[in-house]
Amino acid sequence: MKATKGWLVGIVGSLAIALLISLIPVIQLKADEPVFAYRVPQTLDRMHLVDFLASVPMTARMERVSWKDHVLEIDLSVQLGQRLTADELYRTLYALSSHALLGTTNVQELLVRILWEQPDEPPLLLASFVAHRTDLAKDPRMSNVHQLPLELYLSHLFKLTKTASWYHYFMTSSDGS
Repeated sequence: MKATKGWLVGIVGSLAIALLISLIPVIQLKADEPVFAYRVPQTLDRMHLVDFLASVPMTARMERVSWKDHVLEIDLSVQLGQRLTADELYRTLYALSSHALLGTTNVQELLVRILWEQPDEPPLLLASFVAHRTDLAKDPRMSNVHQLPLELYLSHLFKLTKTASWYHYFMTSSDGS
């Protein structure tokens, strides 16, 4: 009787574990959420600036960086031959803002300019992006709970300004001309 009860408990326990393991693929995690550990924000300084920026996934080329008085300024450039999409640039802006504002303790403002580099011409401003730490009051963890499209989310949370050149760049790059 005791042996049968032990076998029954073992079988039921094994089935419960198998059921829980089968549910793991169903759990959906956002790409930017830590799975096991909380990332402790760091204090950004000139000594760690390169390492900090190297950890940010970016599709555009970084042209210039300035770190002064708690303001991080970054110029990114794109070229027509790169075939970047607007979504790739939105993901870059999201990554930069989350790393700068959530991943540090002392970046108060992030300023990003996206420039279109053209041969034999001065660069054209495609967009400017301004993110203040105080803007995080609207969404302190930048979790986008309403699952807004990234363009709308960034525009709602921060200040994203696109120029006419932005639309021209993406029309030209999608035509292949």
